[in-house]
Amino acid sequence: MNNYAIHIEIPEGRVQEILNELTVAQETIRRCYDELTRLGVITVKEKTVSGN
Repeated sequence: MNNYAIHIEIPEGRVQEILNELTVAQETIRRCYDELTRLGVITVKEKTVSGN
């Protein structure tokens, strides 16, 4: 049986920087979604159950 190992090095603080960028992106997407909803471009409807 073969044994393999992998070693990944990431500069200190880089993971936190990436997570911070993702948080900012998520907030931007939410603001855009809310604006599209206010403009009437997006509407939310309750899912109806088919009688089939």
